[in-house]
Amino acid sequence: MLALAIVLAVFGPLIVWASFMIAMAQDPIGEFLRELDHGRADSKDFASEPQKILIRQLN
Repeated sequence: MLALAIVLAVFGPLIVWASFMIAMAQDPIGEFLRELDHGRADSKDFASEPQKILIRQLN
């Protein structure tokens, strides 16, 4: 039990940090905001299929 506590104390923050980095890398909203920052984003690139149809109809 003590060994498990030591392992979690040592690797726990690393596991949390790694999972946070993976979540940030797979974040489509963050990707959209980065694209907006560079001026290349279009909202319909990140829309679902029904939303894309509605955008086409409105344009």
